[in-house]
Amino acid sequence: MRGEVEATATVDWWFMAKGESEFTHIYNYGNMVGDVKDNRFVDRIEWMGSKKTLDLQDGSLNILNITFNDTGTYRCYFDRTLSFDYYEYHTNATKFITINVVAKGENNATGRSALPRTSVFELHYSEKGRS
Repeated sequence: MRGEVEATATVDWWFMAKGESEFTHIYNYGNMVGDVKDNRFVDRIEWMGSKKTLDLQDGSLNILNITFNDTGTYRCYFDRTLSFDYYEYHTNATKFITINVVAKGENNATGRSALPRTSVFELHYSEKGRS
């Protein structure tokens, strides 16, 4: 059973903006500490995943104050180590999420649709049930 096996995990998020050809590392969470890796996301990423545990099972993020520049593909990478008495079992998983930010709401002074200042989207990936 999972509760009988000591485990640790880290989660890394990557982003490839629409029109780009390579992913950029934007966020890492491990040892109960998050670290924004890309200046475009400073003060905009909110960790919503597992807390108060080294064995992460939920790697969800909120991205705050979204803009059209947040359109693209996000990649979540889970890396887990299960520690048994005589060996460690290493496993990982990757999930891709494509986001297309579109305008919604009232027209602004220019007559164009704009995003609300408090716009948020959630990126979810869970390892629940995996071992």
